[in-house]
Amino acid sequence: MNKNVIALGILLAFGGTAFSQSKPTFADWYNGGKAGMRTDKAYKKLKKKTSSTVIVAVIDSGIDIEHEDLQGKIWTNAKEIPGNGIDDDKNGYIDDVHGWNFLGNSKGENVDGANLEKTRIFRELSRKYADIDLASLPQTAKAEYELYEEVKAAVEQEVKLYTQYIQYMEMAPKMLAMVPGQVEEKLGKKDYTLKDIKKWKPESQQDIQLKGSAIALITGQVSDEIIAKQ
Repeated sequence: MNKNVIALGILLAFGGTAFSQSKPTFADWYNGGKAGMRTDKAYKKLKKKTSSTVIVAVIDSGIDIEHEDLQGKIWTNAKEIPGNGIDDDKNGYIDDVHGWNFLGNSKGENVDGANLEKTRIFRELSRKYADIDLASLPQTAKAEYELYEEVKAAVEQEVKLYTQYIQYMEMAPKMLAMVPGQVEEKLGKKDYTLKDIKKWKPESQQDIQLKGSAIALITGQVSDEIIAKQ
């Protein structure tokens, strides 16, 4: 199978399954489609309906508490006095008025390049075991060393995998430029339309991926500009 088509298929997979649909666009995939939360659909369904108050905990990368749709709806810790620099409720967190960002700092700044827990464990244990002489390893450290070996293997495997993905992403603009010509050859016409592409019934996996790439390009769901932002 053509390596360029395989690589472009991986790129489309990374962009989200929204590439196979006419809506939503790439930039808005999280609001709908197979990979998104379908928030737009939820808004329409729940509009003008009444509900009981529900407290929702966000365990993720944060939330925009100043968003217009969330005004008056953000949970507030009544036991904490905002901005006084004191842990009023004695729970170990100072000024946790609206919860706590465990990957941020006291200034409200987020950590953009956060690591997975296994990466943190690997970094910490590497300081102890990277160059250790196993003959001198005490019995009490055996379990921790085994954990080090486990996370080391996992991290190194992912580094190898995602290094390939990065290389594919760097190749993506050149691969995208080849798609129109390849589709022209398959369809036997130069000025093809979205309808022409959708009517095409490819049989090989390579051509199926090529069709998906062509649809993504002609609908504007993927472009050099979009790729450059990834």
